[in-house]
Amino acid sequence: MRAVPQAPMAAAAAAGKVMSLGPKQMATAFGIAASSTGGLRRNFGSMAKALQTGNAARNGVAAVLLAKRGFTADQNILEAPLGLANALCLDGECDWNALTKDLGKYFYMEQLPTVKRYPTCSPAHRPIEGILELRRRHPFTHEDVESIECDLHVRSLCRTDPQEAIAGANSMPFILAVALLEGKSWSSSLPMKRFSDPLVRNVMNKIRHVPLKRNQDSPSRPILLRLNLKMALCIQSKCRSGTRSKQKVKSMRSTWIARLWL
Repeated sequence: MRAVPQAPMAAAAAAGKVMSLGPKQMATAFGIAASSTGGLRRNFGSMAKALQTGNAARNGVAAVLLAKRGFTADQNILEAPLGLANALCLDGECDWNALTKDLGKYFYMEQLPTVKRYPTCSPAHRPIEGILELRRRHPFTHEDVESIECDLHVRSLCRTDPQEAIAGANSMPFILAVALLEGKSWSSSLPMKRFSDPLVRNVMNKIRHVPLKRNQDSPSRPILLRLNLKMALCIQSKCRSGTRSKQKVKSMRSTWIARLWL
């Protein structure tokens, strides 16, 4: 459960179902839970991220227990003026038709679970695959790398200069540096033992944030990963999810440039 405004509400709905709350009690539980909504993305990459998630689950269960014992709250907390939607959206922004579409018909928990390929924040997955693919296809090491350019996705991977190991999974520079050095993926956990490795820090210092240009007309968003290497060759590799890559090679005067669209 993500630390988002609706998380305590979701927990209250699940707990209320288990405890057989009636409609009025459930509406009251939502009213109570709504008063404990919230979570800050800035806490991603810290212990507080998990705390936010735990708080959401706890607050949802507490709301149900209180409602069952007669505790009161506004039963129209979602849509009423000064309620939750009013706190999150400007007038006219909330699309109730979209919010209630297929309500009670489609349940995400009944679908096959989505399993992350890598133990990192999701926006790092395709850049990891880009680094590993280029390592497999071309004979270079970290010593050949002059710089790496990539959109670091700082909205989710906000720890560009992590100061504690727990921040590693939310740090694109750390993730890419370890992928480049090890040349392999990790199925269970990031090798946090390398967090203080001077070699990792050296590679991290070569990584530059280049914001991805958004194209609203394109249904998919390509990921650009560019490696500037200290050799006279240019390698370009293009691919999108689920397709094989296409490569072009040409000589250059001073650097290798490797590009990967995923």
